[in-house]
Amino acid sequence: MLCTLIYNRPEAEPNKTYIGFYRQVCARRGVDFHIVFKEDILNRKTPLPKHGFVINRTRDAGIALQLEKEGIPVYNNSRVTLLGNDKLAALLHVKSLGLPVLKTSVHIEDFDRFPIVMKSRDGHGGTEVFLLQDPEDARRYQNEVRRRRSALLDNTCRIPSARHSGLPAEGHAANGAEPSLPADTDTAWIYQEMADTPGKDLRVYVTGNRITAAMLRSSETDFRSNYCLGGQASVYKLSGTEKRIVDTILSSLDIGHCGIDFLFHKGHLIFNELEDVVGSRMLYRYTDIDVVSDYIDFILRDLHHM
Repeated sequence: MLCTLIYNRPEAEPNKTYIGFYRQVCARRGVDFHIVFKEDILNRKTPLPKHGFVINRTRDAGIALQLEKEGIPVYNNSRVTLLGNDKLAALLHVKSLGLPVLKTSVHIEDFDRFPIVMKSRDGHGGTEVFLLQDPEDARRYQNEVRRRRSALLDNTCRIPSARHSGLPAEGHAANGAEPSLPADTDTAWIYQEMADTPGKDLRVYVTGNRITAAMLRSSETDFRSNYCLGGQASVYKLSGTEKRIVDTILSSLDIGHCGIDFLFHKGHLIFNELEDVVGSRMLYRYTDIDVVSDYIDFILRDLHHM
């Protein structure tokens, strides 16, 4: 059995310890391990795997979809990868399950009260999430992101279209506005009302479509609470009601390993986003959960039942 881990090359070096965990776990399970890079696949220097299974850490749903068409098991699957890298699609999906979401639109004009939050649809780690005090802030931050992205030669792909991925068509945003891409940039943006408890959110880790752990993240200096941005973290015990919210989302998907992020609003959890390529530093620092071992064990069981 072969495990192929696919990474974006620029992200491999900062994550070499995490990649080493996969190598060690596979060796203990008698699984051959191989790492390849998305850039080499796109440049045809490295072919797509022809056997075994793939763990896709590229955020690229197109690669996952191509592997699925070739009959190669890939984790996460293309549907989860797309939802995990398109915040609007994820919000629409969760809303379709009957769960509440914050007012969201692709048009800043739909908001007459500030502050509001602006996010790139395909951003991650909180790095393209901005607090807007007025519309001029949006233009300034968008220009910053445009300059930053144009300076990166990382083969970044556009957001996959829902109509090519089996998702419901994105005919309307979460509040009824029609989505559209800005004409002058590859970056698509959404605008969202602020939750009433800024600087605090909850990440629920999922492995094998089951809840692994929940971590409360908080920041006293930023409305964003991402751990990688300096936020604090602690283990959180989900209530019965909160578990049912998570289970409603899990019942609609087939997740290998990801994070489901929630905000706190009006005393309740409210869905924020799905993190496809989820980091695990919080789990290894604050719990005794070996999530890589759990993930590989789930995959091997899953393959056995195919």
